[in-house]
Amino acid sequence: MRGICYSKKGKYAEAIADLTKALEKKPHYLTYLGLAWVFATSKTDKYRNGARAVQLAQKAVLYHKNADSLRTLAAAYAETGKFKEAVETQEEALALLKNQGPVPPKDLAPYDRQLQAYQSNKLWRE
Repeated sequence: MRGICYSKKGKYAEAIADLTKALEKKPHYLTYLGLAWVFATSKTDKYRNGARAVQLAQKAVLYHKNADSLRTLAAAYAETGKFKEAVETQEEALALLKNQGPVPPKDLAPYDRQLQAYQSNKLWRE
C-alpha cells in the first residue's frame, strides 16, 4: 500500500491522505493498521491523534488479531496515556508472536523495546 510506504518515509500527510481515501473506498485490515500506526507513532506532533488511533487499531484487531495489530493497539493506548493497557496489550502481542514458533531475536527486538518504553511510561515514535 502506498500510504504505508509514505509513512515509512516520514511523509505523514501523504500517508494519512492515502490511507484515509483507501479506507473510505474499501475498509481493510492493513488500512486500519497503517492509519492507526501513523496516528499513534508519528514523530511529528500535528499528525498524531491518539483517540483515533485507538479506534482504528481496535478495528484492525477485530479484523485480524495478531502480533502486529496488538502492537499497534498498544502504541495507540500509550499515545492516549493508557500505559497499563499498552503494557498488557504489548505483552499479549509478544506472547502471540512467541507462540507461533521459533522467532529470530531480530524480530522480537522491536516488540521488546516497545514493551520497555511502555513500562517506563514512554511513548513510541517511528
